[in-house]
Amino acid sequence: MLSSINYLIKKLKDVFTISENKKYITFNTRYEILDYLRLSLPDSFVKNKIGKGSGEAKLYVGQYNEEYHSFFDYLDNDFFFLKSDINKYLFDARNEFLNPKQDYRDKNSVMEHYENALEFLNNQPNEILKFKMFRKGVEPPRVYLQSDSEYYNLIRDIGLPNISHLLILKLKSFENIISYYCIINFDNSKKFSRNRIFFGAPGTGKSYELNEQKNELLGSFTKNYERVTFHPDYSYANFVGTYKPIPKKDEHGKESITYKYIPGPFLRILTKAIKYPSEPFLLIIEEINRANVAAVFGDVFQLLDRKKDYCSEYPIDISEDMKKYFKEVEIMNRLPDEKLFIPKNMFIWATMNSSDQGVFFMDTAFKRRWDFKHIDINNNDYKIQKFKFKLENDKIINWNSLRKSINSYLLDEKINEDKCLGPFFINIAQYESEILDEDFINLFKNKVLMYLFEDAGKSKRDYLFEGSKDDNDFTYSKICKDFDSKGINIFNSKIIREYKSIADKNEE
Repeated sequence: MLSSINYLIKKLKDVFTISENKKYITFNTRYEILDYLRLSLPDSFVKNKIGKGSGEAKLYVGQYNEEYHSFFDYLDNDFFFLKSDINKYLFDARNEFLNPKQDYRDKNSVMEHYENALEFLNNQPNEILKFKMFRKGVEPPRVYLQSDSEYYNLIRDIGLPNISHLLILKLKSFENIISYYCIINFDNSKKFSRNRIFFGAPGTGKSYELNEQKNELLGSFTKNYERVTFHPDYSYANFVGTYKPIPKKDEHGKESITYKYIPGPFLRILTKAIKYPSEPFLLIIEEINRANVAAVFGDVFQLLDRKKDYCSEYPIDISEDMKKYFKEVEIMNRLPDEKLFIPKNMFIWATMNSSDQGVFFMDTAFKRRWDFKHIDINNNDYKIQKFKFKLENDKIINWNSLRKSINSYLLDEKINEDKCLGPFFINIAQYESEILDEDFINLFKNKVLMYLFEDAGKSKRDYLFEGSKDDNDFTYSKICKDFDSKGINIFNSKIIREYKSIADKNEE
């Protein structure tokens, strides 16, 4: 239990003054937060169980000592939830309720509890959900609380073991009335690696996969992220921060230039994560290996090593420039021994495509500080299975079957998997009809044929485009023209046979 939580006090003051006509809570006075207690809801307490036990209605709050005794010294006073807080929790945890990742004893009841809770909250006329708590008794050295309230039982219904937490704030109003504000939170951050790199062949949906998991990680904190794209000229100054010229007016009103330390995306996200430790924050790096990562990360590379609590294992010294910035944003006093570290609620996720030409080398020391998530070349390919395109001879070609047959040939020719075609190499989400129009055929020629000719199949052109080979004219332009008249017959006969085999299986 702690008493110095100014960041929370500031947030709560905003919540406590929302007007009643917005159907939120209006407190007629300010509150001082005296103390707080954070509890992980155990399997024994919640109804969505993983273990074998039958459970109990009482809530274990800790070991009995003077500190716990003083925290609950006004137990006869009101406890309360806010309906909006519980709705927010249900929104954040919706994926776990609807598609459980934990091995619950009864997954159907988990979904039922979620749906029943939404209906129950919808029928509550008041934003403030007050109830009474009583001490179940002390079973030395353990302290338990319990309540007969329907709101207390609601928390048992919607609590998820290990990933649901209850925050209890002990408040004192200006009228010296003590009350206990209870907030249920969902924390699924343990299921996600802090440092992750999504990699795979072009078109496998790396950014899409990252974005989906970003939404699951952040929940209702939808703005708690920044996205940056690395490129060959990207530098430490861009990423971490540097002094930059800022226009200003002097005492005589004349325009002049001054210099100010401007943080980059790394420091901006890190600062927010330190300021608001109860919220997740995410830094997204697209195309991480298109820049010299050793130069871009510089000394903050050392911070990527994480301890068991997910904070940096080896904090680093802070430059005088950074110190001045951290004092301005009022987090200097939260940096132990004035050392810089990555807090546990900060995530860094990146994408990379190792097959791209002109990418920078990423050394082993850098790689081992990341968890790599490979996106398979057929990941989510069911989403494009229905799409077909018509050639000039009216022959209908299934795009996914053709993609797979080309990939099969490339792999047989010992071309690396990261050179293959992912399902979304061509973005077909824009097409509503299952029969793709001429725009798609142009994209196929401009993207797929160009990529195979200039990159993936460059060393195997003669064999890959066997049906279009001409000793006098074997150019990309000729291949495109031949595709208009010959269709997939421009490819190697192995590709055509494989296509027919895959297409026949799909029709069965």
